[in-house]
Amino acid sequence: MGQLRRLNLSVRGGAERFSFYVSGDIDDEEGVFFKSFTARRSLRANFTVEPSRKFDFLVTTNLIRNHLRLPLGDEAGSGLILSAMRGQPGRAKVSGPPEPPWWRTATPEVSNRYNNQTRSDRVTAGATLTWRPFDWFIHRLTLGLDYTSSLAWILYEAGTPLDVPEGLHAQRVPRTYVYTADYAVSARRRLPGWNLESTTSFGVQYNARRTETLFASGTGLGAPDVTLIGTAARTQGANAFSENKSLGYYLQEQLGYADRLFVTAAVRADDNSAFGENFDIILYPKASLSWVLSEEPWLQPWFDRAHVTNLRVRLAWGQAGRAPDPYVAVQTYTVDRVTLAPPAPGAAPPTGNALRTSNFGNPDLRPERGTEWEAGFDAEWFDGRLGMEFTYYDKRMRDLIQSVPVAPSTGFAGSQLKNIGATKNTGIEAVLTATPVLTRWLRWESRLTASTNRNVLVSFGDPTITEVIPGGQVYSPGMQRHRVGRPLAAYYERPPLRNPDGTFALDANGAPVLDTLQYIGPAQPTRQIGWGNTLTLWSNLRLYVLLDHQGGHYLFNYKEYNRCQAANSNCWRVNDPVILSDPVRQRELVVWRTVRWLYVEPADFVKLREVSLTYTLPSAWARRFGGQAMSVTVAGRNLAQWTRYSGIDPEVNTYGLRNLIRVDAFAAPSLRRLSASLNVSFERGGPTRCVPLLRPPWPPRWVYAAATCG
Repeated sequence: MGQLRRLNLSVRGGAERFSFYVSGDIDDEEGVFFKSFTARRSLRANFTVEPSRKFDFLVTTNLIRNHLRLPLGDEAGSGLILSAMRGQPGRAKVSGPPEPPWWRTATPEVSNRYNNQTRSDRVTAGATLTWRPFDWFIHRLTLGLDYTSSLAWILYEAGTPLDVPEGLHAQRVPRTYVYTADYAVSARRRLPGWNLESTTSFGVQYNARRTETLFASGTGLGAPDVTLIGTAARTQGANAFSENKSLGYYLQEQLGYADRLFVTAAVRADDNSAFGENFDIILYPKASLSWVLSEEPWLQPWFDRAHVTNLRVRLAWGQAGRAPDPYVAVQTYTVDRVTLAPPAPGAAPPTGNALRTSNFGNPDLRPERGTEWEAGFDAEWFDGRLGMEFTYYDKRMRDLIQSVPVAPSTGFAGSQLKNIGATKNTGIEAVLTATPVLTRWLRWESRLTASTNRNVLVSFGDPTITEVIPGGQVYSPGMQRHRVGRPLAAYYERPPLRNPDGTFALDANGAPVLDTLQYIGPAQPTRQIGWGNTLTLWSNLRLYVLLDHQGGHYLFNYKEYNRCQAANSNCWRVNDPVILSDPVRQRELVVWRTVRWLYVEPADFVKLREVSLTYTLPSAWARRFGGQAMSVTVAGRNLAQWTRYSGIDPEVNTYGLRNLIRVDAFAAPSLRRLSASLNVSFERGGPTRCVPLLRPPWPPRWVYAAATCG
């Protein structure tokens, strides 16, 4: 069981024209696996100075230092989850001591010698200058810097019976620089006689990202205490560089009528260094309408009878895009060692260096482009006791960037990124809030959120392409595919045929008889529902409960499929005495050992996501410690789960967020967490003492840290 220790201290203060906020955090969390942890330290400071009503200056800084150690988990061959789930009591293991016998690949003593750590430092800094030469005219300039430096290493000591018994030490040192600049100017004027207010905005945004990475590794360490890369028997080194820049402009006009009807129109122009050389700038227009109907005098009587406190309808349309990754549009090369022609007959052929393509490139590559419209409303009834937000959206993407094999006739091997295909996403987003009970001693607040999404591949844009199989499906090759008329990366498999009596059909060799490839369902949730409730008793005791639901999707339970295969044979289905005693069902075990269709399962679930209880202590108790308020909270997260999925957790994904593909391949489940916290707030005041902080060049006043004195 891992422990979490968290300490936060923040201070805020200021005067009439000066304010500050400083906070520090210490987070230490131990993982549930041995020697896995994260230690995080952060310091944040914000300072605001307003020398005059026309000018203010904001500076923000944030320093983060993090130390992370990861276990040998998930699908790693010597990881504890895989070794335990494949364990076969009474049988010998692949590695490690002979006892105990229930670990299949490695014992905890062996697996815990894995050393994977990352130390990182991140510095972010920003400055915002705002100038208001007139009440209706505002300039704002924001500059930002984000710098991250890390050192990551993996160490296998020599003699460790893990993946590299001879010993391995590998290091990676990435440094990332992000520079941003954002300038905006807006002018707001009222049009006489029309009850109209016009707001015109123009802005320029610049972003630059640069990443430099060094790699080094050494294989064949001499002894457990000799781990320097330079002392290894075989060493390797490499470096990588990536740079991306983007520049955008936007122009926006908003008209407001009587502070209740607002119409907005805008256009944005983007250019990016990742675009193909044959593609230049791209334009993204947008428009929106917002109407506060509850402010209309001619509708007020009807709203009063219906107890409507507020009602706003909205409609929006717009376009946006996603730029390609750096260098994917450029043809790049690498160097390989090759065998050259012999210098003379009978001579040994020498080796040398030769160029080969690394990325085929595409000078016509464009950004992905999306067009979306949405309509909805926001409403409140009974003075805010009941509220609802509702949105329907329709989003269509075109020029999707997909990897397509390069024709062999070009003389190149591999694939090329092209703009092909279009997708459509439709759905709703709704929020319902209510205060069903409101008395002097009890307050019940409830919040229900719901969203749906229907994702469909409309076309590939190329009649010769009938399907695309996303890459990276190591544990589920070919199971997820892109096909027109179906969700992206949906599951497809060949189901086993059955005999008229319901038993599985087998051929003359005893192998399963399979049907043609069939669609199973989407891999991503099509609906999400959350229901949170807060009960407050006597104004000082608060109970919060959150239920979370996701559904409409499927997940390949590779873990169970792998356990049932003949090489492992440690799942219950192939060891059930009832099945083994039935000759007919015993012959059918070959189906459960080999057919993946049977392990693509509905992944719907309901989770008790969070429960917390907070008690606000009497103010007299806080004053004993010199404080103003004090509260104690006990909380739990991921406390219960209800699902049809046969695995441990239907929310896991061993692939992460890669290419929309999903699989449960011995991934660690969502962890249950219990916590207790103490929150104390302090506020200090006293006699004002004027201490000069800065003196502006214009009279008539000084600016002080504690107050402004004339």
